[in-house]
Amino acid sequence: MIDLDDTSSTPPRLSLHIYAWLMMLVVTLVSLLIGYVIASASLKSSLHEQLTQQSDDHAAVLALSLSQLQKTPRKLEGFIRQTFDSGHFSLLRLEDNRGRVIIERRQGDTENSLVPQWFHRMSAFEFVPSKAVITEDEAPYGVLYVQAQQVRATQALWGNAKLFMWVAVLVLLFNCVLASLFIRWLLEPLKQLNNQVDAIAQKQFKQLPPAKPKEIANLMMAMNYMAKRLSQSVNDSNERLKRAQYLAQHDEVTGLATKRYFLSRLEQQIKKSNSSQMIILVRILNYEQLRDSIEKQEFIEAQQRLANTLIRFAQTHQSVLHEWQLARIEQDEFCIYFDAVMDGEQTSKILTDLSAQYSNDYQGIVQLRHCMLCVSEVESSQQLFDEAHRLLKLSIASSQNVFRILQPTPEEAFNAGKELEIAIKNEQFELAMMKVENENGQCVQYEVGLNIIVGGQTYSRAYFGATPASLELDSQLDWKTVRTLFKEKLWLKYPQNLCIQLSEQTLQDEVAYTSILALIASEPALKQRVTLEFSHLILQRVSGPVMSFCKEAKAIGCHLGLCEVRDANIEPRMLIQSAIDTVKLSNELVYNLENDQQTQNRVSEISAHLSPFNVDIVVEELAHRLPWPLLKRLGIKARVVHE
Repeated sequence: MIDLDDTSSTPPRLSLHIYAWLMMLVVTLVSLLIGYVIASASLKSSLHEQLTQQSDDHAAVLALSLSQLQKTPRKLEGFIRQTFDSGHFSLLRLEDNRGRVIIERRQGDTENSLVPQWFHRMSAFEFVPSKAVITEDEAPYGVLYVQAQQVRATQALWGNAKLFMWVAVLVLLFNCVLASLFIRWLLEPLKQLNNQVDAIAQKQFKQLPPAKPKEIANLMMAMNYMAKRLSQSVNDSNERLKRAQYLAQHDEVTGLATKRYFLSRLEQQIKKSNSSQMIILVRILNYEQLRDSIEKQEFIEAQQRLANTLIRFAQTHQSVLHEWQLARIEQDEFCIYFDAVMDGEQTSKILTDLSAQYSNDYQGIVQLRHCMLCVSEVESSQQLFDEAHRLLKLSIASSQNVFRILQPTPEEAFNAGKELEIAIKNEQFELAMMKVENENGQCVQYEVGLNIIVGGQTYSRAYFGATPASLELDSQLDWKTVRTLFKEKLWLKYPQNLCIQLSEQTLQDEVAYTSILALIASEPALKQRVTLEFSHLILQRVSGPVMSFCKEAKAIGCHLGLCEVRDANIEPRMLIQSAIDTVKLSNELVYNLENDQQTQNRVSEISAHLSPFNVDIVVEELAHRLPWPLLKRLGIKARVVHE
């Protein structure tokens, strides 16, 4: 197998810039060399012609002068020497009629020359000396041979060669710079293509603008097409994966949780809360008969309406719940889980009435049966589930709805209250922090809660249910929460804002909330980072004391928030007077939000109602798995993350 990443045997590769420079070097040098050869040949031919003409002219003039001169050896030698010393000749030779040399003067062309010897040899001129006949008394005396000096012509050729050399260097540098700029311009689309490939490797399928060169433009169009197809393929794959994941956790028809997903969440909730719990099973007794007796679409709508009916039933108990879950266990069976125990008889009556109303909508052809089981301690979700199924069988066999509650005796409840009072007295607390994140996954706030240590075990405040309120301990727990926050100086450990929820008892007690506000106001670095929130129901029930509290809290610089908001029935006057900054929607609005258009409409209605008051909308922890595009579309800015 060939390892494509193994470059040990691959020879080093030159860049396109180097190849361009080498090409420019070869082309420029060849072009200039050809031009130089042609120019030099033309110049040399012109110089050769000038030197030949000059030699002929000098030969004729000197011959005429010698013909008029007396032909004594002394005078001839003096004339030849004087003429030769003028520096214009490389050869002067006088021969008699028989060809014997009478006088000869010769000088090398390289003497006293600045031209290198190799250039002299390479560019030497081939001359035939010019000759002229000398007469004496109109009779031939001899022949004079003259050759003009060619050193200046050679110097002219050398100057031309040096000029070529400088021009070659300048042209080469200019061409290299021009080639670099051109290659850089040409490579810019290739760099974009390289970045596009890297982005595709990171599953970022961006499109590139077309380049000007036709070939690269075609390549970019092909890459853009490939990126588009890959993007579609990845998106389709992600959609299929999300769909498969959704179907693995939710029923396709009703959007409720499946049995496996429900049991896993139930197991986590049981381990986390350690509090009394209620589980309700609802079964369609004539499921098979109903499916065969009505149209398919009507049958699907009947199942969806039943799921919405059960959701409305759970919402009627939202004020006393911290967590609830709804699932479709089997085709004909639904399950509701509450993390608190309500009045069994009243709860069963409400569900019976809703079931009867639902059945009447279908002319009584739908037959429902339910059972309710409440327990204070359970080892596992499967144990709770099995016990509820045994109770459901009893309900079906007896043809009536069954309710069974297993909860602490009054003596056990009294002991629990005493243990809670002892823990408050001995300050056996620890703070619980819950993140509030925005769409970018950044933590923008921490919800500060209180865990209570009883008997060496740590319990959440919700574990004790209504016990603190019945013993009038809520205001003490609120005070202890703020005191513990100051004791641990949490605002130094967490740079984010902090949120503390206050109870109805605290807001009705002026001394209690004044003490809390005074403690917060004592720390300038904290008071503007604290949000004090309270339930929407408290604002409706005791608006007078709440307005007084809001006025004092705003006076010291605190932020205010409403929680457990379930609808848009908030009077504008109350929002303006209380100066609310944050609104948290309750879990009942976010459960099944992704699959229920009616719930989405309710949330949109709340957002539209609150938008003129410039408040931030946050959703509770059951929405931590919902997609952000949906939450943003509904006007939601952040969500609580359940760790």
